[in-house]
Amino acid sequence: MTRIFFTLLFLCFLGLGLDAVNLIDVYKKGVIKLVEDPDFGKGVDWIELFYDLSKELTIAPDGRIFVTNVHQNNVFIFNKEGRYIKAFGQGGQGPLDFIFPGEPSILDNRYLMVKDYSLNQKITLVDLENIDTKHVKVLKTKHVPENIAALKDNKIAYITRKFEQVSKWDQKRIMDVYIKDIISGKETLVASYDFLFKCRRRSIIVLVSSFQNYFWRVYIARSKEGNLIIGASDRPTIDILSPEGKKISSFNLNYKPAPFPKERREELMEKFGKGLQIKTKDGYKTDMDFKNAMSGSEIFGKSFPYYNGIMVDSSGNILFSQVSDCIKDCGARFKVYSPEGKYICDTKIDPGKFVYHYIYNFFNILFTEDGIYGLFDLKGAEDIMLRLVRVKLEDAMK
Repeated sequence: MTRIFFTLLFLCFLGLGLDAVNLIDVYKKGVIKLVEDPDFGKGVDWIELFYDLSKELTIAPDGRIFVTNVHQNNVFIFNKEGRYIKAFGQGGQGPLDFIFPGEPSILDNRYLMVKDYSLNQKITLVDLENIDTKHVKVLKTKHVPENIAALKDNKIAYITRKFEQVSKWDQKRIMDVYIKDIISGKETLVASYDFLFKCRRRSIIVLVSSFQNYFWRVYIARSKEGNLIIGASDRPTIDILSPEGKKISSFNLNYKPAPFPKERREELMEKFGKGLQIKTKDGYKTDMDFKNAMSGSEIFGKSFPYYNGIMVDSSGNILFSQVSDCIKDCGARFKVYSPEGKYICDTKIDPGKFVYHYIYNFFNILFTEDGIYGLFDLKGAEDIMLRLVRVKLEDAMK
C-alpha cells in the first residue's frame, strides 16, 4: 500500500511538472498580461527610491537584481524577492564611479558589466561576489561604444559608428561591431554595416540623421550560450558569431516589415519641420517648406525597419521588438524565434495598470522562466510612479 501511495504521489508531481507554464506557452497565447505579483518588492518605497525613469535592469545568477540609475550615477541592488539591499556608486571617474550608467548585463556569471556615458569610452566590470573598489575592472574602449553586450570567456561586444561623406549632402553612417577581450585588451572588428542618408539641403541633414539613426541601426545581443547575435534593422538576416568573432550560423526572419503609410510620413514631416530653423534677412525662421526639397520616402523610407530591438529570454529564444506606424513608445510587440532561428509566434503585451517605457532600443523587460521582470510606471499617476515588478508566468496568461 505504501509503495502504491508513493508511486501515485510521484506520478502526481510528474503531472504538475508537465502542466507547468513556460515562456513559450506565454508567447503562444498571443497576449502577455502584466499582472503584478503583490509579494514581490513588498514594503519598498518606490516613490522615494525611483524618482525618475532613466533606469535599466539585469538579473544575476543568484537572483539578485541590479538597476542602473542614469541620473543618480549609481546602481541599486535588490534580492530575488524584490527587497532593496543597497546602492553603490556615485558620479565621478573613480573605479566605482559612473557618469550616466546603463545597459547592465552579466559576464561569465562573475561580473556585473555597466556602460558609462558613451564619450567616456568606459565600461565597468564589478565582481558580483565583492562589490568594492578593490574588485573592479575599468575598461577603456578604442572607439565610442553606443551599445554593449556581455558574451562569455572574458569577451564583450560593442557597437560604434562613424560618418562618411558620399556627395555634397549625402552621408553614409557606418556602424561597426567590435569584440574586446577584457584580459588582453585586444579589440577585433567582426562586422560592419552602412546606412545611406540621402539629403538635398543642408538644413535637413540633422533631421534625416537623427530620425534614421533612431530607426535604421545595428543591434546586438548575447545568446544563451554566450555567443553574439547581430543584425541590422534594414535587412532580415541575423548572424550568430562566436566570442572570437567567427560566424557560427545565420537565419532569415522571413517576413516583410510594416509599410510606412503616406499620411503618416506627411504628418511626421510637418512635425519635424517645425523644429527646423533657417537664416533669412529678417533673422532665423522656421523652415516650413522643407517638404518641397525632400520627399517623405527619402527621410523615413517606404517601410519601417524589421525590428527596433533584439532580446534573448532565459531559455535562449530570440525576441525582435516590432515597429508600427509611430516613432516613439510604439507599444511592446514581438516576433519570437527559437535559439536556432525558427519562427515560433507573434506576441504582444497588455500593460494593464502599467506604462512601459522604451529605453535605449529595447523595452525594459526581462523574460525568464522564473517570471517576467520589468521597470514600469503606474498609468494615470500625476507623478513618476516607477517600480520594479515581477509577473508570474501563470498570471501573464490570465
